[in-house]
Amino acid sequence: MLSLWPASGNTSPVLNSPYPTVDNQPAITIIIDDIGFYLGRGHRALQLPGDLTYAILPHARHGRELAEMAHTLGKEVILHLPMQPEHNRRVDEGALSQIQTRQQFLGTLREDLRRIPYIRGVNNHMGSLLTQQNRQMHWLMQELSLHEGLYFIDSRTTPKSVGYQQAQRQGLASLRRNVFLDNDIDTAAINRQFIKLLSIARLRGTAVAIGHPYLQTLAYLENILPALPLLGIRLLPASELIAYKKRRSRPRPLPLQTAEMTPIVLPSRASPLPPNLVP
Repeated sequence: MLSLWPASGNTSPVLNSPYPTVDNQPAITIIIDDIGFYLGRGHRALQLPGDLTYAILPHARHGRELAEMAHTLGKEVILHLPMQPEHNRRVDEGALSQIQTRQQFLGTLREDLRRIPYIRGVNNHMGSLLTQQNRQMHWLMQELSLHEGLYFIDSRTTPKSVGYQQAQRQGLASLRRNVFLDNDIDTAAINRQFIKLLSIARLRGTAVAIGHPYLQTLAYLENILPALPLLGIRLLPASELIAYKKRRSRPRPLPLQTAEMTPIVLPSRASPLPPNLVP
């Protein structure tokens, strides 16, 4: 098990402490979903150390208050947009659905966007059915692209989701989830998922995790997040991870050629010699 740092005291490193960082250091984003239902857990989630991203439900009772608090604390806020799931499961208020007309779909979306202040992006809440629909995902990305600076994160509640692909086609800044931290809320299971997150980041350069304000998840993150600098991992809000990925994907310039590095090609005996050149 990845060892845990004490949640309090002076023995753990601090995320903002001056550990050296390099531009090719692995980086992760951690999104805490379902913010807004419970005020106390929301407050505790916002106190987690480091630059996490908080996905707030548009019609949750405490959504606006927690968005205001997140902004005050310098934390990144996104809209946790309800979408229709498979198997006729209950949906939250403000959900986008397959049966809505384009006008109804966009009206619902615009109202959801208005309800939560300071949002930098959007990710889907549920949506295992809707995110498979190319037409509705096209409507969504088209509308989001009209709001300058918004990005989309595909929560990938189904492997059949086309959300990320549609965002890319629309030219919308986007990410997709790699790991759910707490489908199983046992601490050992959360730890395994966290190790998986770090492994993906080290292999690919970046990775995205989604967790929830469960007591077990919050306690685990309170302990482990301060250790990230010692593990050689950067924790970035989603907007910064998007920019970081873009920088990493740019082709590196070729090194300057010097006289010492440039190969010298001598003419063969069969080649005609330039004038005044003695063999």
